[in-house]
Amino acid sequence: MIVDHTEKSLSRLEYLITKDDGTPLQGEIDMYRRIVHDCENSSITWHFWHDINLHIQSGRASEIQIDFLLISELGAIVVEVKGGAIQIEAGKYFYQNRGILTPMGRSPFQQAEDYQWAIIKSKVINGEEVFVDHVCAFPHATLDRTSSNPAQDLSYKMWNKNDQDSDKSFAEFCIDILKKDKQRKRWTNTKLSSEVLNSVINSFTPTIKDSGRYRQSSLKDILNWLNISNLDALESLQRNHRVVIEGGPGTGKTTIAKAFIKKNKGLRGLYLCWTKLLAAQIKYTLQLEGLFNCEVESYTSYMHRISKGNISINELSLTTGLQELESTIEVYMKGQSYDYVIIDEAQDVADKGMTVILRELTSLQHTGLQTGRFLVLYDIEQGYNSGTRNLESAIDDITRTSAHFTINGNKRVPTNIEIVRYANELLDLKPEEVAAFWNAINNDESACKIHVVNDSKTLTRVLKQKRKELTSISPSLQNSTILVHSDLLYPINGEQDSVYDKLTYSDSVIELSIENIHRLPEHAIGLSTILKYKGLENENIILVIPIKSLRSSFDNFLFEIYVGMTRAIMNIDIFILNT
Repeated sequence: MIVDHTEKSLSRLEYLITKDDGTPLQGEIDMYRRIVHDCENSSITWHFWHDINLHIQSGRASEIQIDFLLISELGAIVVEVKGGAIQIEAGKYFYQNRGILTPMGRSPFQQAEDYQWAIIKSKVINGEEVFVDHVCAFPHATLDRTSSNPAQDLSYKMWNKNDQDSDKSFAEFCIDILKKDKQRKRWTNTKLSSEVLNSVINSFTPTIKDSGRYRQSSLKDILNWLNISNLDALESLQRNHRVVIEGGPGTGKTTIAKAFIKKNKGLRGLYLCWTKLLAAQIKYTLQLEGLFNCEVESYTSYMHRISKGNISINELSLTTGLQELESTIEVYMKGQSYDYVIIDEAQDVADKGMTVILRELTSLQHTGLQTGRFLVLYDIEQGYNSGTRNLESAIDDITRTSAHFTINGNKRVPTNIEIVRYANELLDLKPEEVAAFWNAINNDESACKIHVVNDSKTLTRVLKQKRKELTSISPSLQNSTILVHSDLLYPINGEQDSVYDKLTYSDSVIELSIENIHRLPEHAIGLSTILKYKGLENENIILVIPIKSLRSSFDNFLFEIYVGMTRAIMNIDIFILNT
């Protein structure tokens, strides 16, 4: 049986398959009819495409054109056709016309093999789940071997004029090639499941139209859009299906995630992160670029949605919770999978079902950690309670089957590098060293400025003055954000309202939400807690913290300040409330 996805009329092929001058391309025409006839009578179902153009790189070419593609439960076969009289002289292929030999640019077998690997490397087909092969057809030439050297002879993959004129089935010929090459390469998966087969077919139906797919010529557009120069990281995403990237603040992890989405524009993806604000910002950025094939959601929201509120994030570190997650994904996806999954700020979700998400959502065979496509970005230092959560072990479960990269270079400006250096020093402090640390920064005339205030009333007044100072430089406050330590979410010193609440009452201060994060009024400044703002950044950060830990442990107290400080690109003002 054959499913013809090209749907050309067999009686009109001479008018539909032509050279540039309009004359029939007889070799492809003859093979089209032969493939349809033989596959219709095959013992298995074949899906068939003719003349597929894919905007993917192969060698120096930025796109490829495949004569015929056949896909069945046994795998996929690229068919390269050369019509007319063909000769081989000294291992080189020539067209023959009236005694004149015209050399081909490269061997048809090499061309077919290049196309085979191009669709694997560009991730149109997952080469670890689907066996992809190639053959060459010479319907008008009586070639019987490709090389006089038996070790290099590929005649078993060649369909010639003698085959074309015989009763031999092209479909059975392809089946024999797939079985023989699978045996040679010790391929254990004999047949594709219906789910995987349907997924592959959907990738080519009606055809790939991915103008944004990564190729070398489009790299500059991506780099300019993202304003980065991390070419090595981008190329690593092209070479590997499963990538884990470790990097500190300002090293461009989220930026690389956006580049990954942009270069895989035609594929269906899922982007998950811990905070809703970061998810909203990423979604907005992608929408501006017309990138709608990637779902963007916070990790908690996604779990809540697919389980209809039945999954508790806190239970995902337990065996029962992980089993519930597996069954929930199976019901929700119903025989589908994502072409890729990105998990940003993975240190926040590493022990909350991340391995299950990657294993199940990127594969229909429950082998996503070995065969799926994913990008995981993390920074252990930014993991809340990282000392007790054993995050490194959870991340290691992913890196065993992935290409692991560490990016150290801060991609922000020099002043930010200075701020990050201070933040790193902060993490190693003892309680009795904190006051001296702030004094040392204050005397350093750096991009990090320290202000000590004695009460919340004074804090409100000096923050108002700070906003005026910022607006004198620029009328818009879009490049500034106020971040408050979580210890100040609760009333202190017997007051009725918390410091955070009082700041929300201030003029021109608006609490950030998923609805307004990308469109605040011009003269308004955004307000959030430090932890809700993780993964985001702004030019100017105003950090409001207590002078000492009020509710959190000392380690978490410092950790949260570290996160807040590293949100700043240019400058940071730290207001310390002497409670």
